[in-house]
Amino acid sequence: MKKIKRAQPRVCPRLRHRKTKGDWAELAFMSKAVALGFTVCRPYGDNHLFDFLVFAPLNRISRVQVKSCWSFNHAYQLNSHRAHYRRYRAADLDFIIGYVVPYDAWYVIPLDRVIKPMIALFPHVPRSRGKYERFREAWHLLRLTSSQNAEVRLQK
Repeated sequence: MKKIKRAQPRVCPRLRHRKTKGDWAELAFMSKAVALGFTVCRPYGDNHLFDFLVFAPLNRISRVQVKSCWSFNHAYQLNSHRAHYRRYRAADLDFIIGYVVPYDAWYVIPLDRVIKPMIALFPHVPRSRGKYERFREAWHLLRLTSSQNAEVRLQK
């Protein structure tokens, strides 16, 4: 039987403040999204419930919130809610984009799939059956229309 190798974490930038880490992750998201052919717009000010508007071909527009995690505690965990554990609503945004920095792993998670305030991610476990692993590198979801997105969600 062939032994499955675990992915090894990469060296992360040495940033200390959580705000600086969040800004760095947002810059990484913009770079990745533009490299994949998306147009990314950032709203003026920081009083919006989403971080970016992402334009895909055929004028599909998605509101996304970028979250990042840098350290391991039984799993890589993202806070999927706003301040004081208030949930995001469909009127607020469409996707939570999770970034596990040590593994350079991106998760494109539709908001309607987020149930709990913490999202556990396992990029370090090969063939993980984690609840959100099917959304790893799922950039194609940003390209789907709302009706196509609904069909994909019903199939899973």
